[in-house]
Parts: sequence; structure tokens; C-alpha cells
Amino acid sequence: MTELCPPPSFLRTQESRAVGGSTWRLVLPVNAMPRSHRSSRKKHAPAIAADQEAGSGAPAHLPTESEPETGRSSGTTHAPGSHQGLRAGLCAAVLLLTGAVLRLLYLGEIPAGLWTDEASVGYAAWSLLHHGIDRNGYAWPVHFVAWGSGQSALYSYLSIPIIAAFDLTVFSIRLLMAVTGTASLLLFWRVAARDQPSFALLALLLLTFCPWHLMLSR
Repeated sequence: MTELCPPPSFLRTQESRAVGGSTWRLVLPVNAMPRSHRSSRKKHAPAIAADQEAGSGAPAHLPTESEPETGRSSGTTHAPGSHQGLRAGLCAAVLLLTGAVLRLLYLGEIPAGLWTDEASVGYAAWSLLHHGIDRNGYAWPVHFVAWGSGQSALYSYLSIPIIAAFDLTVFSIRLLMAVTGTASLLLFWRVAARDQPSFALLALLLLTFCPWHLMLSR
């Protein structure tokens, strides 16, 4: 029996049929294949090459339309809640910025003049800063005598660094309360968002423009 010469190396595959004692399978060149077969073979070339390297002799498994190809990257999906959280955060930031402007803008002019309590705590802070006593002559008291009814000394002690930086002015006396009022907006929103995220923005909106809160912050 005449032995056939093996086909060239670029036409060989490991999967074969018996021909003259040797096993070969002829593979047509790509240009000789129909167009549909060419695109299918090119699409699934990694799977065919993997089976050939394994030397299993079994035909390569080509994924069907119902089976996803291995290694195909899936598109990135975003959870709907992430977009809602981003919008809520942006709305909260706008409200907080608005609240800060309403509480800090023209702080030394609006409202005009000083209320008696403002003047008392401001002068007490200035007196403690420069002399170490309040306006009644008590050294570093924990509670002011004021007009005989008593007055908290905490605001005056916390205002000492501000008065040291800006001197004794209407702005420096009110600045601590304005900053505290602005910070309370952020704290209020954070606490409300932990239990009722949908209600937190409405609550922040109401407190931002609340006349009572605006008056106390200025």
C-alpha cells in the first residue's frame, strides 16, 4: 500500500483520520472556506486552539448562541440607588451652602446693633482675654453674675480666640454662633438621613430657611 506524504505543517491538526498508517486531517486554507465558516472559525479560534493544545482528540466545543463565550467582558452596571444617593448628596450640599451664606453674609450689619446679651458675652470675653477677669471683677468665673440673674460663661470662653484674631467687633462676637448654626445643619441632615433618607432633604430644607434658626445663628 502506497504511503501518502503528510500534508504541510500549516495544514495539519492533531485530530485526524487514518491514512496509510499515519493519522492526519486536512484543513482547507482560510481563503477556500465559505465566508460564513471563515467568520465562525475566526470568532471561536481561541476555543479551538485550547482543545488542540490539550491533545484530547475531541472536537472543539463551540459556544452556541445561548452560551456566553468565556472571557467576554460584560458591561458595567450601576445600581439605581447609587444615582439616587448622588443626587441626594448634591441637593444636600446646595442646601448647606445656601444655609452658610444666609448665616454668614453681612453678619456684622444684619441685624443692626447688639442685643444686651451679645454685648455682655462679648465684653466678658474681651475682658478675660486681656485682664483675666469678667466685668464684675471675678477671675475666670464658671458662671457670670451679669445683671444678677446669672449668665453662661461658655460662649465667652469659646469666643476668646475669635476676639483675639478679629478684635472686639460685632462680627467677631456673632461669628461663633453663625459657625455653630451652620454646622448644626450638617449634623441635623446626617442624623435624619440615617433613619429616613427620603425625609432628610425635606427636613434640611425646612431648617435651612427656618426664621427661628436664622435668628439664633446671627
